[in-house]
Amino acid sequence: MRFERYRQLGILACISLVLTLLLVSCGTYIDLSAVDTHYRQGNFSRALYTLERRSDQMRAAQGPIILAYDLGILNHYSGNWEQSNQLLSESERLIEEAYTKSISQGFASYMINDAAKAYEASAYEELAINLIKALNYLALGESEGALVELRRAIEKQAHFSDRYARAQAQLAATAQADNLPYASSSVRTTFTTSALLHWLASIVSAHLADWSMTSYAQQAALEAFSLQPHLYPFTVPKDLHLGSPREGKARLHLLSFVGQSPEREELVEYLPFSNDLQARIAYPTLQMRPSAVAAIEVTTSDGVRLLLEPIESLERIALDTFGPTAALARQRSYLRTTARLLGKVAVTKEEEEQTLLSLLLDLVFTVSAEVAEQADLRSTHYLPAEAWIGSLDLNPGVYHLVVTYYDKRGAKLASEMLQPVTLSTDSLTLIELIFPR
Repeated sequence: MRFERYRQLGILACISLVLTLLLVSCGTYIDLSAVDTHYRQGNFSRALYTLERRSDQMRAAQGPIILAYDLGILNHYSGNWEQSNQLLSESERLIEEAYTKSISQGFASYMINDAAKAYEASAYEELAINLIKALNYLALGESEGALVELRRAIEKQAHFSDRYARAQAQLAATAQADNLPYASSSVRTTFTTSALLHWLASIVSAHLADWSMTSYAQQAALEAFSLQPHLYPFTVPKDLHLGSPREGKARLHLLSFVGQSPEREELVEYLPFSNDLQARIAYPTLQMRPSAVAAIEVTTSDGVRLLLEPIESLERIALDTFGPTAALARQRSYLRTTARLLGKVAVTKEEEEQTLLSLLLDLVFTVSAEVAEQADLRSTHYLPAEAWIGSLDLNPGVYHLVVTYYDKRGAKLASEMLQPVTLSTDSLTLIELIFPR
């Protein structure tokens, strides 16, 4: 009798623990409005300072991957190139570690909800790490380091489709082993080649006289437009057709990031499970935050004017590459909810008289099927929505530049005078502009 009582107390303790986990597993929200305000105003150092003061809360709510990532991006915008690279490298290491662990753990790591495991970075977030690190190296005058990061990003592109296929196979095997319903997703990413990455690789490799890489990168940048027209719905920038600068001229490259990347929102569905039960599933979707910028003009101190051209819609690539991730999240949510509802059905169909224990078990399955299924809305916060480029061939010397942003009506959004730029024929000069609106 005493053993049976201890057994029931142990079961009740487990039930209490499960309910506690279910209730706290969704606590990933953190109020970043103060950081966001400084960020949208272009006060990146203040945004960084504000986020650093909230590092402990950020780590507790969204984990070390996102904390290191966001701090790395804001350090980049603030001109702290070395610190940015250290943080982004740490985030990249943790992302790879989390991916390796998820393969070994299988579906067991998802049984509470997706927010209970390490953050699963999207493809565009992984590529952006190497892109920003490359820009950091260029700012530090280390072109070789920049090209290493760009090569790594280009190599990564080929493996994303394989990763999704492996995750699908793993999920299908788990469902089959547990006799749970499973339907393979037809969602596929169509993104294969980044024009922005290859454009940057072409100008860096040309500076380093790596002509085979230059030729390859230029061709790949053009193919990004021809093979992925839905991701590149704008005219091919003139910069992708440029050769070497004219004799005696120095080339000034400009890269402008505008807007903010899409943010995650929860999508909830109720699917029929039985005559009196519905399966509640929840998974993330991306909501675009379009930039107000429709034109970017750069004017030099001697009156030369240049209109930048869009080279990449990072938000379109984000939506495309996030599709398979969202599909997998939907399938995992359905499997979890089905497993819980099957447990509820098993309890409620017992022929013996309902005991306190069976009622509590029924409560566990009911609450878990409804409460536990919350979409994982964690994400990085400070990536841009679009990238624009342009270049000028000028006489060597010192130039003052003014950049002006316009909206679709031609109204001026903002204008800024940049720090003086020194051009020479033997250096690679890239000016990066950030306008998060």
